[in-house]
Amino acid sequence: MQTARRPQLGHPRLAADGHKLAFYRWQAALLISDSGRMLNSQQTMRAAVCVRAGGPEVLEIREVPLPAVRDGWSLVRVEGAGLNRSELRTRQGHSPSVIFPRVLGIECVGTVAASTDPSLPEGTTVAAVMGEMGREFDGGYAEYALLPNALLMPITTTLPWEILAALPETYLTAQGSLDALGVMPGDRRRLLIRGGTSSVGMAAASIASGYGLETAATTRRQSKADAVKTAGVDHVLVDDGKSLAASLRTIWPDGPDLVLDLVGARVRPWTRCGWSVAAAGRCASPARSAAG
Repeated sequence: MQTARRPQLGHPRLAADGHKLAFYRWQAALLISDSGRMLNSQQTMRAAVCVRAGGPEVLEIREVPLPAVRDGWSLVRVEGAGLNRSELRTRQGHSPSVIFPRVLGIECVGTVAASTDPSLPEGTTVAAVMGEMGREFDGGYAEYALLPNALLMPITTTLPWEILAALPETYLTAQGSLDALGVMPGDRRRLLIRGGTSSVGMAAASIASGYGLETAATTRRQSKADAVKTAGVDHVLVDDGKSLAASLRTIWPDGPDLVLDLVGARVRPWTRCGWSVAAAGRCASPARSAAG
């Protein structure tokens, strides 16, 4: 069992207003279980409640009622929850549909504590992602989360909770982006990942490498090149804002066949990467994709 501790929601690497922060999701899973309390005698739980829109101070650790199980929903004992930029945006008040107070958290992992679905017996390890978690209903920043059965994905794994908690949203986003590009196992095309040291970039690189693509990825820092290589990237390009096109041409004179743009430029992502993609190639970002 994990040693109980409170969620460290003011994580020093989470990008937030008023702070210098560079947040890598796979380093920021929060262990928030309390092994000392049993569900059958428990009426309350701890949760990090966002009481209103504002700065980090609006997140308050509170003792709140344990959610009551209802048809179509099951109670999950949360063992870890990933931190996501969308939660920061919601906390700042940029999600007009969210009504406060609200327990944030668009993803979590844990075990089923009380089930209304025979296919999800109590004790099943599950992950849950999106589906209005932490927005329309309370999410993963709590000891327990009452979630729709349709969101619960049973998992068999030996990964520790703090690693597992950082994976679902990242890898689903990476897989969805590669799907948008038409990537399949056995693919032998050339893929450029802009923003290769982002969490989604690292995940996409590992998936693409496993599929068989030849990959190149950018980073703004030479010191991160080894981490990108470890993720399975064949060619690491340092993006200094000046020489990327020339560096890319040295390895692929005709350009990549596919581009996954994760830089988040203000201009359309395919405008940023379109200069480099080969004829009849494709460019995509997690938000949208286009043929080019």
